[in-house]
Amino acid sequence: AGDNVFEIIDEHADVEGWRQTLGFVFGIVLQDNQSAEKSIKILENLLAGVEGNQWERLVLLADFFEIIYAKEYVPAPAVRQRFIDYCLAAIEKSAPLSHRFDLARAMGILGDPRIVDVRQTPDGYVLIPKGKLTLGETGKKVEIKESFYMSKYPVTNAQYKLFMEEDGYRNDAWWSKEGKVWREKENISEPRYWRQGRWNGANFPVVGVSWYEAAAFCAWADGRLPTEAEWEWAAGRGERTYPWGDTAPTKERANYWESGLRRTTPVGIFPDGATPDGLLDMAGNVLEWCEDWYDERKSVRVLRGGSWYVVVVRLLCSDRDWYVPYVRDYGIGFRLVRFPSH
Repeated sequence: AGDNVFEIIDEHADVEGWRQTLGFVFGIVLQDNQSAEKSIKILENLLAGVEGNQWERLVLLADFFEIIYAKEYVPAPAVRQRFIDYCLAAIEKSAPLSHRFDLARAMGILGDPRIVDVRQTPDGYVLIPKGKLTLGETGKKVEIKESFYMSKYPVTNAQYKLFMEEDGYRNDAWWSKEGKVWREKENISEPRYWRQGRWNGANFPVVGVSWYEAAAFCAWADGRLPTEAEWEWAAGRGERTYPWGDTAPTKERANYWESGLRRTTPVGIFPDGATPDGLLDMAGNVLEWCEDWYDERKSVRVLRGGSWYVVVVRLLCSDRDWYVPYVRDYGIGFRLVRFPSH
């Protein structure tokens, strides 16, 4: 194609079915040049031509950015920021689910501005007021006596990485007695799926973590896992059937089995599934560890929220699940709570 590469790509960028071919062409251009200058120029020109909801063009750009970054080339900050702004807008405008997934994944590679250090900023939290509720499945009456902050999303791989980089797996200060014994016996030093690309995107929820690992992270972040009552109160306030209301789930509201994705997604790409307070992914994507024991024998811990592999009934705010605290599953993650008094 010679010097007409940009024209060819531009002509077909919005045509469904050309994505793989154009990604191959872009990779060849990058490989055939001694520097990334020509490829980055193509990327910049394509980005400059984006108008409105051109989802096909944007996901093609997502592929191009991934190719560029894999080669350790970095476009100008203004170019990167403009693409991130388009990604954020696509999520807010509820672009088709497959496109939201691809754009959010690319944003994770570039640096997702939504994902913040959970220790140092309130931006990653939602304030939940105190109140009273009756737990939907057990009928137990509970009072939440203090307002609390709950993390807006499940804890991500990027956030968990900070814990690991600060020697979180070797600093006993963050670990319970039982957790320390388990960690040393099993020689645990990272999440189970930490090195598997399907699960380890920066803005994907961390999975393959036991209850012990989740609790240690929360202690490091000056918080803790939510109690079961706090979790259900935050999800539905004792009134809503699902986190977003009483409308039945669809693939636009949550990542569960019927959504067809068959995997975790980047956090926060289901804005229609948010609670009125602004919590996301409270139904689907990953089950979330809670502080409580599920049973009187204290053998299994509570899980809430459903996962990517559950059926629709598991998305109810009242639904309870459980597992042994040492299990490390690809559908289990967690979020944390902190308190204004801290």
